[in-house]
Amino acid sequence: MKPGRKRIIDQNIKQIFKNETQKLIQKRLPYWSKLTNLQYNSFKIGDATSKFGSCVPSTKALHFSNRLIMLPEDKVDAIIVHELCHIVHSNHSKEFYDLVKKYIPNYDEINKWLKQNSKMILF
Repeated sequence: MKPGRKRIIDQNIKQIFKNETQKLIQKRLPYWSKLTNLQYNSFKIGDATSKFGSCVPSTKALHFSNRLIMLPEDKVDAIIVHELCHIVHSNHSKEFYDLVKKYIPNYDEINKWLKQNSKMILF
C-alpha cells in the first residue's frame, strides 16, 4: 500500500473513532455527571495516545481520547468518572480515589485492566 493511501485511511479511521466516541460520551457523561453531582462545562474528543482522558479543573473542561470507542463500556464509564472526580481533586490522592471508588467500586480492577490492555487500542 502506498504511504499516502495509508495516511488517508488512518485519518478516516481516526475520524470514525472520534465521531463514535463523541456519541458515546454524549450519552454516558450526562448520566455520570448527574449521578455524581459533578458538573462539567465542556468536553472534547481528541487524538490522545498516551492517556484516555484529562481534566482542566479550573474550567471544568474534560478531554477524552477518540480511542475510547474501542473499550468496553464499563471501562469508558470508569474513565468518565475518573475525569469528573478531577473537578474536585486535581491530583491522584487517596481522597480522589475514594471518590472515584464511591461510584466505581471495582475501579482498581478496571484500572489494572486498562494498564494491561491499553497498547491494543493504539495504532
